[in-house]
Amino acid sequence: MNASEIKKIREKLSLSVSVFASVMNVSPKTVEAWEAGTNEIGGSALRLLDMIKKNPDIILECGALDDKTALR
Repeated sequence: MNASEIKKIREKLSLSVSVFASVMNVSPKTVEAWEAGTNEIGGSALRLLDMIKKNPDIILECGALDDKTALR
């Protein structure tokens, strides 16, 4: 998954970098690095992002966000 895809997914979810980082269980700096293309996403983070891409509601269903109030 490339940098622009990661950013597109986050923006489609209307999540800020910090909220998206919380959902992904990484730091906001990590998300910024993924989106800038300076770090490559991999491992469990890539698998999680692929799941979110296929089913965006999973972040609410699994409790990653308590409710939609965290959405921008």
